[in-house]
Amino acid sequence: MSGPLAGKVVLVTGGARRVGRAIAEGLAGDGARVALHYHESTDEATAVAEGIERAGAPRPCLFPADLRDPAQASDLPGRVVRELDRLDVLINSASVLVRQPFGAITAEAWDGVLDLNLRAYFLVCQAAAPALKTARGKIVNISDVAAHEAWPSYLPHSISKAGVEMLTRGLARLLAPEVTVNCIAPGPVLLEDATTDAARQKLLDSIPLKRIGTPADILRAMTINGYKVSETYDSRGPVKVGYAADLIAVPGNPLQSIDALRDVRFVMKNGMVFKRDGVMTPAAFFHGGPGNG
Repeated sequence: MSGPLAGKVVLVTGGARRVGRAIAEGLAGDGARVALHYHESTDEATAVAEGIERAGAPRPCLFPADLRDPAQASDLPGRVVRELDRLDVLINSASVLVRQPFGAITAEAWDGVLDLNLRAYFLVCQAAAPALKTARGKIVNISDVAAHEAWPSYLPHSISKAGVEMLTRGLARLLAPEVTVNCIAPGPVLLEDATTDAARQKLLDSIPLKRIGTPADILRAMTINGYKVSETYDSRGPVKVGYAADLIAVPGNPLQSIDALRDVRFVMKNGMVFKRDGVMTPAAFFHGGPGNG
């Protein structure tokens, strides 16, 4: 299959469900050979692979792994390279979102979130780095808006996502110039079926464009190989480094100053694009959400 990503191998963690699935399907549709990671979602992963193949794209190779296990997380990129001979792009999407009232958080519950949402991102990136340097590839970490606004009932989750964004900044410095590292921090997308009408309306009231995001919004935030995770720029000049998120979408207005994200080329806030020099222009507000699988 031809396309902008033809011949490229893309590893998508958490690719069997929700946003991870949409990313895998979208990139496969543009010609990528997808290495689709999943944990327990065997049936869903198989269905994704079959659907991609029916659509005329290369059938994804499936890679089961429990990324909470450090050994399995570190081994995953090597498995992909051994089977597919290369690795061009890593999409870290696997994560968990668990409601945990403050008084009920145990050490085990804390580790259950941070081990997957943050430590696994680091270990997979670390193990993937040699192959990505060879390919002059890209890393895309999926964060979410919880990195920027405290969710009292999801404190371990918020902390893990804030950590993902600092990890992105650190890796961008470490791996440049061979590998660019970016982060997409979506807002709400793919609400659970159990979401009540009242809860949905409350959420909509906090979003300037009055709509829930779609996985396609997240795909549009990417540019890989000049087409989908745009490269960000060092604040000291037009050096392609990929410091952090090109785009951070925030429902409401928790970001009080763009200076808090001075390494970011632009930030979308309340339906406007705030560029680093303070120039404000209208834009479609982006919404999305974390991947699970």
